[in-house]
Amino acid sequence: MRFFASLFILQLVFAVTKAQQLPLETYTPANGLVDARVTKMFQDSKGRIYFLTREGFSIFDGQHFDNYAGSSNN
Repeated sequence: MRFFASLFILQLVFAVTKAQQLPLETYTPANGLVDARVTKMFQDSKGRIYFLTREGFSIFDGQHFDNYAGSSNN
């Protein structure tokens, strides 16, 4: 009987509490990203995020982008 009471209380707690929603940020060329089509991204030990795109690559340090555009060989 104790098992069922504990199970009921646990189910009640899960039903009442809500899951945590993490804030997600979308980066676009309007924010400073070189290109919207990102092929690879990674983060270094200092927290900077590197975005590799077809137009070059961008480095995001948490506040702004530093962009390095590739050369066009037409």
